[in-house]
Amino acid sequence: MSAEAKANGKVEELHLGDSEGAEIPQTGNLWPNSNGLSGMTVYANKTDGQVYFHDVVSRTNGGAIAEGSQPALADEGALVFVRSANGHSHVFASPGDENADQQIDLTPDAAVDYTEPAISHDGRTVAFRGPDGVYTVPFEGGKPEKIADTVGLPAYR
Repeated sequence: MSAEAKANGKVEELHLGDSEGAEIPQTGNLWPNSNGLSGMTVYANKTDGQVYFHDVVSRTNGGAIAEGSQPALADEGALVFVRSANGHSHVFASPGDENADQQIDLTPDAAVDYTEPAISHDGRTVAFRGPDGVYTVPFEGGKPEKIADTVGLPAYR
């Protein structure tokens, strides 16, 4: 903790946390991802299994926004991440705005693990890794389409 002198002369402790006062994890943070013009980054915490936003411009941390791992951001804040569902890793999408609690399972019928999602800069398409290649699906959902037989890490340039 550090301290800050207020204008009234009273010294108050500074806390790392979100606007509601919840502590932000200081260890176990991994899979950082940033994108776009908004100065936002997103990361997962392996200890609590949550995804968090961090605003690089204002240097503020947001609270947990979703249960999951392996997050990725589009330019305007749309978010994709991985979460276990029905015994497999599924890819989920969230608009990353006031509707962030509206999470869409992009792989609802998954009988295998889908991991390492990447979202296009315009936020329209999500690519992810399957056990037998790379797949894409529209951000709003739909039937995943296999686009490559090579198992690799999908990325948008």
